[in-house]
Amino acid sequence: MPPKSRPSPIEPKKRQQKNAEPENKEQPKHKVTSKEKREGTFDASKVDEGQAATKIQANFRGYKARKQMKEQTNEQMRQDGQDEEKAATKIQANFRGYKTRKGLKDQKTSDDKSQSKEDKAAAATRIQANFRGYKTRKDLKGSNPKPSENSKEKSSEEELAATKIQAQFRGHRTRKKLKATSEARAPPSVHAEKVS
Repeated sequence: MPPKSRPSPIEPKKRQQKNAEPENKEQPKHKVTSKEKREGTFDASKVDEGQAATKIQANFRGYKARKQMKEQTNEQMRQDGQDEEKAATKIQANFRGYKTRKGLKDQKTSDDKSQSKEDKAAAATRIQANFRGYKTRKDLKGSNPKPSENSKEKSSEEELAATKIQAQFRGHRTRKKLKATSEARAPPSVHAEKVS
């Protein structure tokens, strides 16, 4: 069998209160009306203190609940404002990216077109130069049917001179190409103006 629990010292007092008869049973307690409060005609001895305390507590709980709801509403509004700001920032960033990509695409297309024209012009010039060289060589070959010994010496000198001229021209052309590519790769330089 489990041991019997000892009654707490508070329990006998509660029993006494339940068993005790109210002292002022003849005077019924009533609620004070707002009219009595305004006019000051209420009798303080008739007011039930328990009901008054309950009323005060209920009013205070209502006040706290309203205050808490107001704070929650304000916090929700702040969060909504922050969310809207983040969304607006995201939309703006996406649009700026779109605009930049579109501008780059348009610029690339126009660069491709102009570069394409330049490439075609350079290719046509090269073809023409090659054809003129071919035609000149063919004409020279046909005009000298049989070279003599003297002409052989001349031709070897001419070949050496032609080889030297060709080497110098190739060097010139290579330097020119290198200069053009280095200018295309390097950022534009800023020239400082002399102040006098």
